[in-house]
Amino acid sequence: MDFSSVLRWVTKGDIPEMAFDHNEIIDFSLERLKRRVRHRPLGFYLLPKEFTLKEIRLLYEDVLQRDLDKRNFQKKFTRSELLLPVDKKVIAAPGNKKPSQLYCFDESHYQRMTLKGYDFKF
Repeated sequence: MDFSSVLRWVTKGDIPEMAFDHNEIIDFSLERLKRRVRHRPLGFYLLPKEFTLKEIRLLYEDVLQRDLDKRNFQKKFTRSELLLPVDKKVIAAPGNKKPSQLYCFDESHYQRMTLKGYDFKF
């Protein structure tokens, strides 16, 4: 049976009541993701290989369930050298005139940084 036509992403607040303990499992999983995303680069694995700074910031805001300062977030990641600019730009939203730079995650740089004790806290 193909369920792809009825599947959709929802926010935590829009998750319907489910059978058995499935809502508890989701709550536990979200709390665990929230803790882990602060110490590991999990956000990069939840996005496409190439992404914009806005996409990674919105992902972290969704996971952490709070707004992050746009400039501080951008500074933290561009200074960390975890992002490699890709030789492409995209128009992020209709009506935007300025294209957004695409980035990819530098896994090898992250591995070197973890030896020094890098932290993703915001």
